[in-house]
Amino acid sequence: LEDPKDAGDRFTAKGLLKFLKNQSTVFVLELLLKVFGIIEPLHLKLQSQSLDIGQAIFAVKAVSAALQDLRNDKSFLSIVENAKILASHLGLKPKTNNKRASVVSPMMSEFHVLSPLGKRDSDIDSTNSLKFNVFYPAIDRIISELDRRFMNGPNHGILSAIDCMSPTLILNDK
Repeated sequence: LEDPKDAGDRFTAKGLLKFLKNQSTVFVLELLLKVFGIIEPLHLKLQSQSLDIGQAIFAVKAVSAALQDLRNDKSFLSIVENAKILASHLGLKPKTNNKRASVVSPMMSEFHVLSPLGKRDSDIDSTNSLKFNVFYPAIDRIISELDRRFMNGPNHGILSAIDCMSPTLILNDK
């Protein structure tokens, strides 16, 4: 006989596999790859034992600007295309929408409905959903967290004063 615990583990594994085989998951992984690639130099600089506060502030500003530059339709579409390529390499097929034909209610036959309510799951809608529910909020959250921790926090005055006295900035002014 099969152990009930094994059946539960198998059920959990099947659900996780189904989740991972979703194209939205592949998009999120592509987005994380792109964002972490931008953030990694800052991460390494902030973890350095010989941390120069002025250079760290400069790196925070540079990462924030790079993330702002990433926040556009061209970058979004590039990430979507990379996700589609990765999904095809993984053998994931886009969802096909086998919808029933919709029938207009006899009560609504005299009215003109400009847009249906509650209908979505088309490719365009899911792409817009990724853009407005994942892409922009993820980038905005990271930028706001960088601002909160380094630019607008209680130590902002001290950090900006140290930034002004950075040897790199002083030598570049000459």
